[in-house]
Amino acid sequence: MHTVGYYRNSITTEKQKLSIKMQLDHADVAAKNHRLVIDHEFIDSETSAMKKKAEEREELTLLMDWIDRGKVANLLVYRRDRLARNLNEHLTIYRKLKAQNVNVIFTSGNEVPMLYTDEGELIETILAGYNQEEGKRIVKKLVESRESMARDGLKAAGPQSFGYKVNPSKAGDQIKLEEEEKVIVQIFEDFVYKDFNKFSDFVRHVNNYSQKTKKQLWHDSDLKSILKNALYKGIRVYVSGGQTIVSDKAQHLRMVSDKLWEEAQLKLESRPKKTKKTKESQDDLVFLFDVKCGECGEHMTNIRNKYNDDIKGYYKCKAHPHLKFEKTRLEMMIFLETTNYLKNLSHQYTLEIFKKDIVEETRKLAHVLILLKTQIENLSQTLNEKTLMWIEQQDNQELSDLLLQLDKKLETSRKGHEYLEKKIFRLKQLPKKAEQFIQNSELPDLLNINRDQNKLKNEIIPGIIAEIAISDSNLDITFKHPFKYSIAEAMSFENT
Repeated sequence: MHTVGYYRNSITTEKQKLSIKMQLDHADVAAKNHRLVIDHEFIDSETSAMKKKAEEREELTLLMDWIDRGKVANLLVYRRDRLARNLNEHLTIYRKLKAQNVNVIFTSGNEVPMLYTDEGELIETILAGYNQEEGKRIVKKLVESRESMARDGLKAAGPQSFGYKVNPSKAGDQIKLEEEEKVIVQIFEDFVYKDFNKFSDFVRHVNNYSQKTKKQLWHDSDLKSILKNALYKGIRVYVSGGQTIVSDKAQHLRMVSDKLWEEAQLKLESRPKKTKKTKESQDDLVFLFDVKCGECGEHMTNIRNKYNDDIKGYYKCKAHPHLKFEKTRLEMMIFLETTNYLKNLSHQYTLEIFKKDIVEETRKLAHVLILLKTQIENLSQTLNEKTLMWIEQQDNQELSDLLLQLDKKLETSRKGHEYLEKKIFRLKQLPKKAEQFIQNSELPDLLNINRDQNKLKNEIIPGIIAEIAISDSNLDITFKHPFKYSIAEAMSFENT
């Protein structure tokens, strides 16, 4: 069983009071005081316990896996809040530690010891509740601090705007960059005083004399953000929790006049908006699907009716005139069902293939892990034997050199063993992460009713849908199985 350390900081080392280095130093002192040697260290750098759940912290998750497998005897951690700032998460971790009787050593020196009794669990509940509230207070203080900075005209958060750099002598303040300021002024003047048919023409014009960075050209969104940014007229705007803070205390950062900025806003707002095409001509009205009547099985006819210069399409059965369905509404229903079918199919097969790959990769790594474990045992045994020999022959330089070599090999093998254990653990976590990713991902833009309608009708839809039948109460879509036709083609190819 191992003695391990767990360390976590929330923000960058420069801003964090509880830096990783400070926690490491405290752990070293505590280990010496308890006559322990730290075998392994788990470090979650720049990881907020308020923003990230316990299972989302990679090193903590790996530590919990070690604990569940009974590999940890002693755990050194600075304070309870390093493990969790959420009451439920803390109690879950506490119960795991209790189940394996892990000796927890708090290295801060002023933390109440962790006890595995009924009273101890009550104490943990109280302390975890306090840590949770303290975390909320920290977040609240951070928000208030940023709002205060914004009111003073200082940069509270977010990326650096083009044309400025950090003022090293004053926190949150910025300094204008002379060359970039000239570019900003020219962007505003060109947009206001010159005429362009399209905004994309203006973007190309700006890229002729300037670039966003050495390797990156300007895009529409970049220039729109610049033209809307009130900082260029000396006004700081900061949005926090639905509240908008506007400060005029950033006049030293002004690059353009109020008049020029306002004229740019008027021109932006007056640009013609893209309008959706609401009316379809007789030629543009494409019936995308071959729909059958659900009562007689015959193909429905496609009819077009004109209402006040607006052409509407319908799917209608000649034998059953009451079965008449408005084209746009019916096609949207079919698109929705087909998209759901493809999405579920994609998720199912992607996960199955992914899991098979993970199992195979894990099997290979597990084999290497066994070999490494055997190597470590053999090296340890050889090192012990040679050490006993060296005790009797301390003047033997050749033996001393051999001991150093063996020790180095053993250390390398142990590091390799730890690395592979982490690798296998992360691989086992991947299917769960992949499932979450796939569930949240969008289906590629395969079925989009706004794309080329003739291509949809002639190329895409025939490869997905076998048959559509509709009645008063049912819409039945028969899909083609994704592997059915490829297998048939392969068989026919073999027979030729």
